Amino acid sequence: MKLTTALRVVATVSNMSAVALPNPLPLFPVAVTCSPSGPANAAFTLNASTSLSSSTVGNIAADSTCKITETVPVVATSAAANCRWVVTVNVDGQPVVGGQTAKLAAQAAPHSIDVHNDFVCGRIPQPTVVKK
Repeated sequence: MKLTTALRVVATVSNMSAVALPNPLPLFPVAVTCSPSGPANAAFTLNASTSLSSSTVGNIAADSTCKITETVPVVATSAAANCRWVVTVNVDGQPVVGGQTAKLAAQAAPHSIDVHNDFVCGRIPQPTVVKK
């Protein structure tokens, strides 16, 4: 019997700036690709401000490696200068080190995937160039 697992992907948002969050919040397109077994490309759109803030992807073989990719929403030009979304991905409460790819173990309950978006505004640091 082949062991399988599932992912429950949730979009969450935090305002890390003094500027109000965009209203309405943008949609957060997410794609899940698993190998060697699972969805070749499960794509859905999450809305962090409604009941459509999560989606479950099932029938993934245990020990598959899944890549969770969010298309970062564009901040409307009416927003304050230098505002942007910064994305982090957590699997079962732990940050994914080095990007958005995680190896999944078999378990009865779906793995919890939090695609978290921080809304940040302010000056973007520029690299310092030293001329010799």
